[in-house]
Amino acid sequence: MANNDFFDDLPMKAEKEITSCNILKVQVGTTGFCGGDSGHGGRTYFSLEDLASTDMTVLVGGQSFKQGKVELCFGGDTELETLAEALEFAAKSLKVMAGIE
Repeated sequence: MANNDFFDDLPMKAEKEITSCNILKVQVGTTGFCGGDSGHGGRTYFSLEDLASTDMTVLVGGQSFKQGKVELCFGGDTELETLAEALEFAAKSLKVMAGIE
């Protein structure tokens, strides 16, 4: 399944364009809890996409790439929980570091 189909086929999803001197699009989606690991059908999706002037580099396996979109796909119930907790931690930490919270 292509990643675009992956997001489009999720029953629960949200997206937002965040505009400043750059424009960044975030998409999230999930099947919700499905009773176990990825074999039970649980899927969670997270992406960031440069829509204008976002300086973004992707680091994978020690290599860096200038890319316009980063997509992460997770399978399983605990992966949904741990990703949500990781994103909350990241957002709070960055706001504190930037002095905006």
